[in-house]
Amino acid sequence: MPHTMRIRSVILAEKGIDDILRARGIDPERLPTIRANDPRIISLSAKPGDIVGFEEAGNSHCPYYRVVK
Repeated sequence: MPHTMRIRSVILAEKGIDDILRARGIDPERLPTIRANDPRIISLSAKPGDIVGFEEAGNSHCPYYRVVK
């Protein structure tokens, strides 16, 4: 049986964004980007400027974040 990684993705709320950026000591401009035409971004209905969080299902201690461009 092949292994498939399940990634959960969400558009972050404003409060969540502030907490994440403060914890990492960075500005939103320093986050990596993801294109607005990415299939996962389209499925979330995310707009340019939104910050999307990704994490492996069942492993929430190592999420990553992208700014939609």
